Amino acid sequence: MNIARTTAEKKFLAGLLESVAPGWRIRVTDDGQLARRDSGIYLLDTHTLWCGMSFMGSAELESVRIDGKATGLEAAAFSSAASRLMGEVQEASAAGRAVDGDTERDMYFSAAAGLVCSLTADFVHDRLGGLHGHWIMVRYDIPGDAGPTRPLFARSQGPLRLLSPEEVRQFAATAMLTDLSNPDSAVRRLIGKRRPALHPAFSGVAPAEWIDWTAAKA
Repeated sequence: MNIARTTAEKKFLAGLLESVAPGWRIRVTDDGQLARRDSGIYLLDTHTLWCGMSFMGSAELESVRIDGKATGLEAAAFSSAASRLMGEVQEASAAGRAVDGDTERDMYFSAAAGLVCSLTADFVHDRLGGLHGHWIMVRYDIPGDAGPTRPLFARSQGPLRLLSPEEVRQFAATAMLTDLSNPDSAVRRLIGKRRPALHPAFSGVAPAEWIDWTAAKA
């Protein structure tokens, strides 16, 4: 988990946030104002169960949305970049290498752009009038692919009420079950014939042949 704050406040805030963010390892970086960061960007890899999270402000997300749409690129372009960087971050961590701060920052901003420029965000923005809340990017591991993603949104239940990693996984599992049960789902069409490798945590949700039982031992 990554947030922005001044150096003098890092230790205090890390302890405070760990008390309201169950399951997260807190790393406080850079300058910023926590009070303005009212939304969470969560990343989940459905193969490894790797999960990351960063704070962003809803005003910041609005700017990302405007800038992202101004490029003329589709949300999938940003999501693909985020998915690739998620893979790089996991590879570095597994090899015991320090994760480059620029890579991590680019990963979260690419994810944010992919999420808030998506059709899901269009619906949320029109219905709620803003982007404040929990944004989740679910990554599927498919050989030969950067890893297709699925955007999810959950309304915030109050300031600093963060989702735990387990809650993020539960949201992903619910969405997966819904998508796979819907013949008109774009996600089902995207991954249905390509057999993503899934962590055993999703057994009973996805087809049995998609489950990689070796992932539970990693």
